[in-house]
Amino acid sequence: MNSTQHITINQFELQLADTDDPVANRISWHPMKKGGSNIKTQSMIVSGDNIRIESSLRIKLFFAVFWVTGFMLLYAGTQVYSASGAFYFMGICFSAMGLGGAYFFTRTVTFDKTQGVYFRGWQGQEITCVDRQKQGQLADIYALQTISECVRSGEDSSTFISYELNLVFENGERVNVMDHGNQSAFEDAAMSLAEFLDVSIWKAY
Repeated sequence: MNSTQHITINQFELQLADTDDPVANRISWHPMKKGGSNIKTQSMIVSGDNIRIESSLRIKLFFAVFWVTGFMLLYAGTQVYSASGAFYFMGICFSAMGLGGAYFFTRTVTFDKTQGVYFRGWQGQEITCVDRQKQGQLADIYALQTISECVRSGEDSSTFISYELNLVFENGERVNVMDHGNQSAFEDAAMSLAEFLDVSIWKAY
């Protein structure tokens, strides 16, 4: 049965007054991913017995601009012989940034209830894989952890809050699946995933 349990954190100690679950005392309450974003960089797609966490449209379009520009420069290099070397070089750079960014920053995390598994990217390995950062059994997910981080950004030292959603396992291991700065969308996604998995949310912010 899923529920939201609020955990109070301050600089000096961790107050677990709202839950007596021993696993909550065992896990780390520090962010898994340092830094973050002040915008919504990830979206949750619910489709029947599947949930996908993937890059938001805004992020996909950002990287698409790079690789489209790169391909245009490569094409221009075939048309302007005198400047083909410069066009080819810039085209390769832009294409590499766009495609590389799309690969490393837009990988999807899928929760598949029909198979009882979750996996990151394409499911290309046997589900017996022991690396929970890549994939694992839904039944092994003990709870969800939501924590916030104050991020300092830019030369003007401006700050923003980024929110992190982690899977928690009974042995204290954690797996990060979401990290962005839109609190409303983040909390809706966390609640949807908790209901889907039928586990509790440990909220610490």
